[in-house]
Amino acid sequence: MAGSFGAVEDKLREASFFLEKLGEAEPYTLEVNHYFSAFVSAARSVTFAIQVSMKGVDQFAPWYESARERLKSDPIAQLFVDLRNNVIHRGDTPINRVEIADFEECISLQMNGDLNYHFLRIPAEIMDDNNGYVDIAVLSEKYFKPLAQLVFDCYEKFKFTVAPRWYFTEENFRRRGLDIADAFEEKGLPRTMADRMPQGGDPWKWLRLDQPYCSINDIFDRYLNVVICEPE
Repeated sequence: MAGSFGAVEDKLREASFFLEKLGEAEPYTLEVNHYFSAFVSAARSVTFAIQVSMKGVDQFAPWYESARERLKSDPIAQLFVDLRNNVIHRGDTPINRVEIADFEECISLQMNGDLNYHFLRIPAEIMDDNNGYVDIAVLSEKYFKPLAQLVFDCYEKFKFTVAPRWYFTEENFRRRGLDIADAFEEKGLPRTMADRMPQGGDPWKWLRLDQPYCSINDIFDRYLNVVICEPE
C-alpha cells in the first residue's frame, strides 16, 4: 500500500484552499498576488507528489504518461505552465496588469462595470472570451479541475494501493492470492483471529474500522460531482 499518498491529498487541499481565497479576494487588492502565487505553487506540487507517491507501483508509469499527455493537450494547463514559471522562478505575477496599448480599453471596461474582478489578459481563444480579459479565479478553477480529476482517476485506478479502506478488502487480498488470515497477520494480529469473529460478523469490515476514509472526497464532490465510494 502506498504510504505517502497523503502528500497528494495535502497538496490538492492546499491548492483548493488558495483557489477559494482567490475567489474571495476583493477586486484590486494586493493580497490576490500572494494567493495566486501560493495556488500555482501548490497546484504544481500535486503532480510531483503523485509521481513520488506512486513510484514503483505496477502499471502506474504507463497510466501516468497517458494522463500527462491529456494535461499537455489542455491549453489552459499549458498557459499555467508559463504562469507558474513566471511566478515561481521570476517572482512575476501578471494579475491586473495592463499594457499601454490596452489601457483605454481596460478603463472603458472598468467604467462600464465589465471588469470588476482580478483579471489577466490572455489569448481570447483560450476561454472564448471576446476581450481577452478573464477572471483569475475562474481561470484558476478551470486549471484546478483537471488536476482534481487526475487525482480522482488515480484513486479509482489504484484504489487497492492508495485507499486504506479498499486495501483491506477480500477482493484485494484474493487477487494477490491471499486470504483473511493473511490480512490479520499483516496487521500484526493472530492469523486465527478471523475464526473468533461473532457469528454473522464481517471480519473484513472489522479490519477496516481503523482505516481512514478518503480525506478529499469533499473536493471531488465540489469540483467534479463525484466521490470515492466505500467498499461497504
